[in-house]
Amino acid sequence: MSRDELSRLMGDALADQEMIREAMTIQDRPALEAYILDRGYALTPGEMDEVWTLARKVLGSGSEPADAARWRMGTGGGEQLAPTD
Repeated sequence: MSRDELSRLMGDALADQEMIREAMTIQDRPALEAYILDRGYALTPGEMDEVWTLARKVLGSGSEPADAARWRMGTGGGEQLAPTD
């Protein structure tokens, strides 16, 4: 797949607080990959590497980015974001 599939996954996750909440419970890469594939996203192995790297940074236990993600979810972070491309 093209980078479009990765963009679709990230856009969907940013727009859906429940998806973020579910993803925050994932503890390992096989579970993350199953979560993504079960929802119909077809990422390349390289894209899956990118998602796993990001997930470790953002969703890692006790890290500052995870705290920021939880704060964003708690403050109604469902607003649409402007495109950055």
